[in-house]
Amino acid sequence: MTITGGTFVSSSDSAILSDQVTAPVEVDIALVYGLGFPPFRGGIFRWADATTPASLMKAAEKHRALGPLYAPTRQLTTLAGSGQGFHAE
Repeated sequence: MTITGGTFVSSSDSAILSDQVTAPVEVDIALVYGLGFPPFRGGIFRWADATTPASLMKAAEKHRALGPLYAPTRQLTTLAGSGQGFHAE
């Protein structure tokens, strides 16, 4: 995982937690169509689910010293501990 991927997940997760969007799929579509996120990855949260929240947490912990931007969100921490993904399928 790159540092950029982790910050995309954290920023996108914050949009959900602050009720700016209601579902992960909204962010996935916005990043694919709006920012050109690779469509074959399905969006940032599909990519995060494929990468696994646990591995994203491990990478976030590794980069935590770089500042709060790289710190994992509460939701990522919860998902990593439960073994679930952003998409509830």
